[in-house]
Amino acid sequence: MREAGFRVDACADGTAALALLERSPHAYAAVILDHRLPGRQGLDILAWLRASPANTTPVVILTGDDRAPLQAAIARLGAHLMVKPVQPERLIGTIVTLIEPSEETTRGHLR
Repeated sequence: MREAGFRVDACADGTAALALLERSPHAYAAVILDHRLPGRQGLDILAWLRASPANTTPVVILTGDDRAPLQAAIARLGAHLMVKPVQPERLIGTIVTLIEPSEETTRGHLR
């Protein structure tokens, strides 16, 4: 993501990611979460983000699990699912498609 020109905040686990988002829930153009993060699962963090109707930040969930119940839960929470392995170009293209054109131009701050 950095090589594509994005500013990135990375976290070692789900607990750190949630803490970062709690401090600045609207600071990111998009959020990329692994579904199976240590500490807090990506789906839990996504649910926390969506608990605020004002938070419409685009979210991509990365997972090796493509079962229908997980797909439905992610779709219900308004996120995009990408099944691993994910090619970097595909992830970048998805993020660019999901973020607003004005943010796309400035390469918004990503988590």
